[in-house]
Amino acid sequence: MKTGHNNRRISIAINKNGTLKDGNSQPNYKREFAYTITEIYEIVKSGGGIYRVPDFKDNIAYLRSHNKEDEQYGYRKLELPLFTPSADFKWKFGLNAEYDYSGIMCFDFDNIYDRDELQQLVRELKKWAYTKLLFLSPSGHGVKLFVMVPSDETQHDLVYRCLMLQLEERYGKGADEKCVNINRGCYFSYDEDAFFNQLDDSDSVVSQENIDQLIKNYGAKASNWRRESDEYVEFDFKKVTSPGVKQMFNAYLAQLEEKRIGWMDGKRDSLVRNVAKLKWHGMTFEECAAELLAYVNGRYTAQLTEKEVVSKLRRLWGQDLIAAPQSVFTSNIYQIDDYLTEQKESIKSELLSKGTIYINAPTGAGKTTLVKVLAAELGMKMDIIMPTTALVNQQSEIPTMTGSAKLTQELRDAEVIATTYNSIRKIEVRESQILVIDEAHSLVSDYAYKRDVIRDIQNYIARYDYIIYLSGSMIPLQGRYSDDNLLSFQKKNAFNYKYQIVDLRTLGNGVTDRDYFLSSMHPDALNVYYKNDKAELDYIYEYLSKQGYKVAYINSDNKDSTEYKGIVENQTLGNEYDVLLTTCLIQAGVNIKKLNKPVRITFGSRCTLIDYVQFVARFRENNPAIFIVHSNKLGKLRVVANDDLKARVRSEIALLQKAEERNQERGIDWDNYHHSVSKILNSNTLVFENLDGVYVQDDFLFLYHAYEVINSNITSNVRELKRYLSMHNFTEVQSAAVAIDANAKKEVDSIKRNTNEERKKRISIMVSAMLKGVHVFGKSRDKKIREVEERFKYLSGHLSLAHITPDMLTSLKKYREVESRLKYYLVDKAEQGNFTVEATAQLDYVKLRHLERVLMVNTTYSMIELKEKMERLQIDSTITGAVGVIFTYTTDSAKRNYKITGKHDIKPMLKDVSNCQMVALF
Repeated sequence: MKTGHNNRRISIAINKNGTLKDGNSQPNYKREFAYTITEIYEIVKSGGGIYRVPDFKDNIAYLRSHNKEDEQYGYRKLELPLFTPSADFKWKFGLNAEYDYSGIMCFDFDNIYDRDELQQLVRELKKWAYTKLLFLSPSGHGVKLFVMVPSDETQHDLVYRCLMLQLEERYGKGADEKCVNINRGCYFSYDEDAFFNQLDDSDSVVSQENIDQLIKNYGAKASNWRRESDEYVEFDFKKVTSPGVKQMFNAYLAQLEEKRIGWMDGKRDSLVRNVAKLKWHGMTFEECAAELLAYVNGRYTAQLTEKEVVSKLRRLWGQDLIAAPQSVFTSNIYQIDDYLTEQKESIKSELLSKGTIYINAPTGAGKTTLVKVLAAELGMKMDIIMPTTALVNQQSEIPTMTGSAKLTQELRDAEVIATTYNSIRKIEVRESQILVIDEAHSLVSDYAYKRDVIRDIQNYIARYDYIIYLSGSMIPLQGRYSDDNLLSFQKKNAFNYKYQIVDLRTLGNGVTDRDYFLSSMHPDALNVYYKNDKAELDYIYEYLSKQGYKVAYINSDNKDSTEYKGIVENQTLGNEYDVLLTTCLIQAGVNIKKLNKPVRITFGSRCTLIDYVQFVARFRENNPAIFIVHSNKLGKLRVVANDDLKARVRSEIALLQKAEERNQERGIDWDNYHHSVSKILNSNTLVFENLDGVYVQDDFLFLYHAYEVINSNITSNVRELKRYLSMHNFTEVQSAAVAIDANAKKEVDSIKRNTNEERKKRISIMVSAMLKGVHVFGKSRDKKIREVEERFKYLSGHLSLAHITPDMLTSLKKYREVESRLKYYLVDKAEQGNFTVEATAQLDYVKLRHLERVLMVNTTYSMIELKEKMERLQIDSTITGAVGVIFTYTTDSAKRNYKITGKHDIKPMLKDVSNCQMVALF
């Protein structure tokens, strides 16, 4: 029968090494006896000297009067006895030692150097109903809190972390998460004013009902942590030069053995636990299990049989699981010879029975032709929306509408029309029954710069009876469709793309993807360079033009060019061209045909999955040779934190609703009403207001977060890249050696340097003129100049010219710091005046106010600590973009530690504090 918590025993340990007097820094703690929580309290109040625990008051006095850098500090601390709050160990300490679970948890709040802040925390914790024991830490700069919970050891980790999250939310202080471990020791301290809750178990133990509520509130987030005992040893995967399974496993194993971890007594569990880390670097469970069993080679033990080794690995694999990417061709697969119309009846049946279907088919399968036939046969009006004007303009057989064109009566009455995504509001009056979303993957892949349009689509999509999503790659939309409404099509003679991985490290120091492209061009081919970096393409264009090459250059600034019109309108590019330089402008929806020469496509670094899959299809008739610049490394994989995002959604909806309620009771500052701030932080909210005035989750932003994780993983891990490409009929071939053209590299570097210097001079002159008030604003074709002008217009509307510095205009990072700081002040001013503030701005303001409360001036925080605090406040921003809004700080050279030195005061910089208008930039 279990005894009450007050009577449960806790192990007491004494360091048997002499420490200070012997100069021995290696502790040797031995369990001496066990006492109750009541007796622990009495030992702390007395400073030892009772219950056979040596007096330690002198050591505590020393620790509180010296800093940690003192030579004796560490020795003095090791002389302190300790106890294990959560357990009574029978004979020895350790992960596998026998113990009785106490149901007592210790929360350690440390590094609180402000005396008033510490005393305030102690006062508040004493009032908390579940505080059982509370005393100052040995250093005097922290406090240790003890809580009693129901004695279910299986829930220890989860309950501990849920309580930890609640405590930080409640009191604004984070506890040391290492104390979650049941075998964690706690040093005794001396505190005459230690607090002890004398109530019986029934009144001082957290009830099971409250535990259940805690788990409901915080369980999802708490589950994302790993126990310290399960932490993996960190290894350098840069040493793993081959993505082959056996080579990868053996290289990893060699690093383990260097750290004395292998199949040996006392290390077998650790070996399996560390081998499971291979999942984070692209190896599948089946591959890893096979290699591990081959390594063990029959050397099993009574505890670790072959079956148990595989079972243990599987359990570890399931923790923080990164699922292998699944092919979209998993169910409802249809074979076609050439075109989707061959399966028209099946598609029609699926649409009518399910309402919404996702058609995944290769480029050139006639997706648009299919939907037009469906509209005619079903006798229903259909709207086809497309991501770009170029795609719409290619539709010669149906009415179209682009740009600012109005919806004429002819368009209103047409059975089928094609228009762009951003016209979905205009076409509502057509009252069509079918909506077709072409290139549907772009709802996710293009989300970053089409957010408002995509939110419009989510608003209006419910007005249709039937929805058809069309794409050649449904990967970005995974999570929105199910196997039930996904229709995947394969051509019987599917085209297979051959590609090479280009590892720049093998080509010499400092070699870039640009250098590789210039050095690998073939004289009798169309050499295509795809990269979303216009500045880089500018330098290459200038160099190649000087060298006499015929270059077609496609970017958003030259849509009037002959080359662009030829590709979009006639699906052709003249055979006279040697080179095509392009951004993502022609990534999808166009075809380049009638080329009488080979095509070689080089993808610059950091391209996305959709870049690869969509762009190569533009040249499918030419069987292009494909070269993908990649680090060829096996970097650590990321996972999608959907639980965190969903928690943010719930929080944001609640906060936005409260903001709207507050606005109902507030007055309107008519002088500034039309200039109100809509956002402070440079981040997206996860929810938006629908047409009914209700805040709802932005489903496509969720998908975008997941897609960003995919792109991060394929960029950092070559196995992930190959795995995803294989789903889209890409096959790797051996790469050929290339000699880097040193002269070309030197010439382009010189062009880049001269261009940048020239631009800097031009911008410097312009900024100087702005600050003197003599600049003439115009519509420059240079995007950088336009950006600088917009920044000046905004800042000069608020700040005096004397306080606008050149770097605020030329540096986007610096500008955003000042802009957010200014907006925070403006919203605070409106809040203090009880004026209406846009709900989204209030949301940011509340988060920043909480951040202002939890961070202390003259305190140093690690980068990890700051990010954790921001995460718990659901601030999706950089440290500079959030902490820097409120505080001044200094950092070390590696930016691992941040010292908060003060708070920003923007008021002295304002033109006129009494009449400062709020200007929205978003």
